[in-house]
Amino acid sequence: MRSPPIKQSIRRAVTLVEVIFAIGVILIGLLGLLSILPLAGNRSQDSISLSTGPQVANRVLAELKSNRFLSKGQLITMTGVNLSVDSNVSFCIDPIFVSDPLTVKPARVTNVGYFSGNFPFYDARHDPSKDPISTRPPSTGVGQPRMNRVGINDSIGVVPGTVARVFSENRDDLINTRPDDRSVPVRLSAGEIQPISTGLEYGKRIPSGEFSWIVTVNPLRGGVYASVAVVVMRNRTMELDFPPLKNTIGERLASVTYAQGFRGGAGGIVHLEANQKTESNLVPGDWVMLSKKENGQEKHHWYRVVGLDGEPEIERGIWRHRVLLDGPDWSFGYNTDGSVDSNIVDNTFATLVSGVVCVTETVLKLSEI
Repeated sequence: MRSPPIKQSIRRAVTLVEVIFAIGVILIGLLGLLSILPLAGNRSQDSISLSTGPQVANRVLAELKSNRFLSKGQLITMTGVNLSVDSNVSFCIDPIFVSDPLTVKPARVTNVGYFSGNFPFYDARHDPSKDPISTRPPSTGVGQPRMNRVGINDSIGVVPGTVARVFSENRDDLINTRPDDRSVPVRLSAGEIQPISTGLEYGKRIPSGEFSWIVTVNPLRGGVYASVAVVVMRNRTMELDFPPLKNTIGERLASVTYAQGFRGGAGGIVHLEANQKTESNLVPGDWVMLSKKENGQEKHHWYRVVGLDGEPEIERGIWRHRVLLDGPDWSFGYNTDGSVDSNIVDNTFATLVSGVVCVTETVLKLSEI
């Protein structure tokens, strides 16, 4: 006896539910991929910055030794004073800021916490716990350590902003040439961009000026040597108006109210404190400059931020942030428990600068600068 034949249905398509499910799986994968792209881009930019920064610093040090602006009396403050080798004052070479946009920008009293002639650009008696844009500093009291902000002066006067930018901005793009045969890899070219009769050589680009620099010079005791730090910044935040219309983020000032460590070259922990209107904006990898007066002489050193203890704590309009710094030894002169003492003359202050990617610090003779 034969069994009846079994009907077999032939499936000719997928159902709508299966299509929607497949699309959902694809979208989840694409979202995961898109979330990785910004991180990859940031890591790529960080690697470029870490590679470019030391190259810029080495070039700047070579140019300082070659030009010897200080020895030739070509460094001028924003109050019109020419610095000399025997001045024995701390200063910050900042050609773009001093000359921007086209002529010298004189320093003037703003009757608030800002003063463009200093680095950082705060009045020497400004209290970091006060709002710098609305508080007038006292006319008397202990002055904090500040550097004179200087520009480059030639036979005509302070170099204009266009010249300062050429001198201070780095050729940060890779100069490359693409051969006519596209199967041959792109090759890197050394040297400057060479103009040709029909324009720039194919494949070469005019640099964007993304990287720029300043140099901080701190004379050491004795007046012969100085600690010279080349600070390389990416996409520097510039202030063109003083007093600014709002609190700046390019340079911020904070007090150091607690310190621990800083022995044996391993850095240490500091507690930074400033008015809430002065933003912290610190992230690992940033750089800060510690400053103090020690036995009547100013002392400045740069430190790298390697860790932060969460977000800043805000209380009564003051933010406090615990920060782990990497750098040389530093004598705070505080109490044995690390807290700030009653002697405010030798207190330590921190300068927070945005966009710093590299700091190269070395010791040079003042006559070599």
